[in-house]
Parts: sequence; C-alpha cells; structure tokens
Amino acid sequence: MLELLTRKRVDIEEESNVTSLVSWVRFIWLEIGKIDEIVDPDIANAFPNSRVLARQVTEVLLLALRCTKRKPCERPTMKDITSFYQKNIFRLSCDDVDMVNEDVVDVAPQPYSVPFFSTNPVSDA
Repeated sequence: MLELLTRKRVDIEEESNVTSLVSWVRFIWLEIGKIDEIVDPDIANAFPNSRVLARQVTEVLLLALRCTKRKPCERPTMKDITSFYQKNIFRLSCDDVDMVNEDVVDVAPQPYSVPFFSTNPVSDA
C-alpha cells in the first residue's frame, strides 16, 4: 500500500545510504505530519483541495502503517482489512458533494523516480 500511495520503491537509495520506505513514511508522518509530503504528487494534483481524497488517503496511509508494525500480533488481520474497506470511508457524504464536481484526471503510473535524501531519516534498528 505504501508503494501505491508514494510511488516509491521499498528501499530508497542515496549514495551509500539506504532508507526503507516504511522508515521514510513513518519519519515524515510523525515528524512533519503532512500527508502531501508522503503521497505521490500525481494523486494530490489530480484532486486539489479535495477533503474527500485527503480523508481517504489518510485512512489508507494509517492502515498501511498499521500493517507494517514490528510485532505481527499488532498488525491487522485480513478480516480487519476487508472490514476497513467495507466501511463508509469510500462513500460520499452530504458534506462531500464537492467531489462530484471534480474533474477526472489521468493519473496513470509513471516510472519510479529515486528521490534525493541527504541523510537516512530513520533507521530500522
């Protein structure tokens, strides 16, 4: 899920440093707290100022982070995940009518790009 949300590889290489995608996402989320720093810009640019998209992407990001917890017993089960997707988070509410008027934009996947990081933000140790 993190690869889909970020369009980044599992291991982010920069010179001799290798940062895992999980560590990078956790660092950005916990230290900066901005989802737009994490999510693939094509997703965000496709629906600018969309509360619906922001809420949905944030929910998926939090689920993805739960799936990457170190202790397997703390990770959600497949039943938990399917239950999550069956909830109303992907349905429109009366407050979300602005999404109906949003233009559909082609956000077809582009080739991976290796981002530049000057340091390893978080180690997996």
